[in-house]
Amino acid sequence: MSVGGGPSLRVCVAIYDQGRTAAIAAAEEILPALLQNIPVVEAMATATTGSTSPATILDVWIYPDGTASYTCGFLEGESDGELMSVKRSADGHLEPPQP
Repeated sequence: MSVGGGPSLRVCVAIYDQGRTAAIAAAEEILPALLQNIPVVEAMATATTGSTSPATILDVWIYPDGTASYTCGFLEGESDGELMSVKRSADGHLEPPQP
C-alpha cells in the first residue's frame, strides 16, 4: 500500500485468518482516518517525552479487528533513536504512549 505526499510512511496490514483481499480492503477503508490522525499522534508522542524535537511516525500497523498502532520515533535531539507506540482502538480512540 503506498501513501503519497511527504516523507515515506510504511503501512503494514496484519493478515490472520481472513483472506488477503479482505484484510487489505478493510485496511484501505480506515486508512484515511489513520492518516488524518498523524499530527495528533506525533504531538502525543512528543509531549510524552517532553522532547524539543518532534516525533515522526515511521509506520502504521492495521489489524483485522479495526485497531491500529503507530510507531513513532525521534530522528534528532535528546530523544534521537527513541521509539514508542500509540495505539488506536477500533472506534478511533488514541491511547497515549507510556513514558
